Amino acid sequence: MRPDLRQWYCIWAHPQYEFIAEQLLIDKGFTTFLPTVKSALSGASKPLFPRYLFTRFDMDVDPWRTIYRTVGVRTVLSADDKPLAIPDPAIDRIKAVIQELTAPREQVIIRKGAKVEILIGLYKGRHGICQWSSRRKIGLLMELLNQDVQLIVERHNVELV
Repeated sequence: MRPDLRQWYCIWAHPQYEFIAEQLLIDKGFTTFLPTVKSALSGASKPLFPRYLFTRFDMDVDPWRTIYRTVGVRTVLSADDKPLAIPDPAIDRIKAVIQELTAPREQVIIRKGAKVEILIGLYKGRHGICQWSSRRKIGLLMELLNQDVQLIVERHNVELV
């Protein structure tokens, strides 16, 4: 029996065609992963990385060249005409980030002057002082490179310290 040598590859889709390309790839028998998050305004799912999705295949066994003829697919990210494999840990990390982003959090009242910690993203673990808050966003004042900087973050991405 042949071992499973499938790897993840990155698909670049046409604008606004990520969901269509994903479904058509699934219909062709490919395993796919389209990282999505819910829009804060509409609640609809939207791609975390617009125009990009991932598919898993074995270049020696699967009919992967049919991907290029799939509606919505622009190309498979490649180098020297060979698709570039994405390591499994990279895909696992993206899945973990999505889980972090979508985990339900209790809405705590955050008042002006409260000290908060940013939970995800570039400033994860950094502290700031709440300058204002709304239902969805918080204005923070934080020190970066010895300067006070104003930052607006989504409310569910911070917690009181």
